[in-house]
Amino acid sequence: MKQLVPRKFDRSRFLVDVEISVHNSGSMFVGHALNLAQSGIAVFTNRYVPAGQRVELKFRSGRNSFPVGDNRIFGTVAFARIETDGNILGIGFAAPLSSVEMQALKTALGVTVRQ
Repeated sequence: MKQLVPRKFDRSRFLVDVEISVHNSGSMFVGHALNLAQSGIAVFTNRYVPAGQRVELKFRSGRNSFPVGDNRIFGTVAFARIETDGNILGIGFAAPLSSVEMQALKTALGVTVRQ
């Protein structure tokens, strides 16, 4: 039987649009964030991107973009699950976001995060 490993960071439901650029391909598409943790994000999208692919993320809303650094977060697709209506991508960030960066992201996007 597989032993469960506790998560390092809690996940929160987080519903915003995310621009996803696939590294070295120049292609960009939009996904819809499902949940967010300091270490990564789950995104629903029509585009399939295989596990191991490096990506760049930009958060979008009607108000602002992600305000920390140069407005980009880099990560790697940890898993890609094919669903009936699209795909769910689990993307691990290259470096976990700090508590300050998480709060800045929530504030900039005007999103209320629910557990």
